[in-house]
Amino acid sequence: ARAVLVRSLRWANQAGLVTRNSAALVDGPRLSRAAKLDDALTAEEARQLVDHAKSDRLEALVVLVLRLGLRRGEALALTWENIDFDQKDLTIAGTLKYRDGKLYVDTPKTAAGHRTLPLLDDVAKVLKEHRKRQAAERLAAGPLWHDSGHVFTTEQGAPIRPQHASEWWPKLTTAAGLGHRRFHASRHTAATLLLDQGVPLEVVSAILGHASLSITSDVYAKVSQDSKRRALSTMDLSAGSPS
Repeated sequence: ARAVLVRSLRWANQAGLVTRNSAALVDGPRLSRAAKLDDALTAEEARQLVDHAKSDRLEALVVLVLRLGLRRGEALALTWENIDFDQKDLTIAGTLKYRDGKLYVDTPKTAAGHRTLPLLDDVAKVLKEHRKRQAAERLAAGPLWHDSGHVFTTEQGAPIRPQHASEWWPKLTTAAGLGHRRFHASRHTAATLLLDQGVPLEVVSAILGHASLSITSDVYAKVSQDSKRRALSTMDLSAGSPS
């Protein structure tokens, strides 16, 4: 609210409607940038979810977000044109949003959000299977099929609303025996697993499409207990150990 007021009064000041921007003289509240990470999946839980999702028509969506850390809107905005199976890469070019009763594709959240990621073999395999399943759904729907070109659609071919995906995800994690998890936790899962495996922070930041390295550092500063254990086990202070 303060930010909006500052910008409004700045415009008013430039237009000569007010003599000064009073809102700019007031300190804003200190905002916590801490993200909710406690529902991120462990590596074993992620494998459990992927295994359970094999019976779900959106199995590929599960694999994609856990492997590449895509935002919900980024994954839902994907079209088949964004995927190059020959060059083995996948381009994130937008984010799907729903407003005023309409679905539309907006620009990525940040400039870095527009990115091209390698299409890993296991991801490519599940996407090809998904394309076959979608072709069967197209035949079954007949004239009711809505050819949107999106990778992830309803059984009639329409893009999936972001809210519907958010409602579907915790139902899937619960059915997999993992309890209620948020859709966005899949992104945190991908990031924490990459960092746990020793992937450099700047690489993780590029994969996630963060605007800056500091965002990645701030959000994922809390490393897992396993990472701490591995790091501490490399230090040996016992007698006779090399100095």
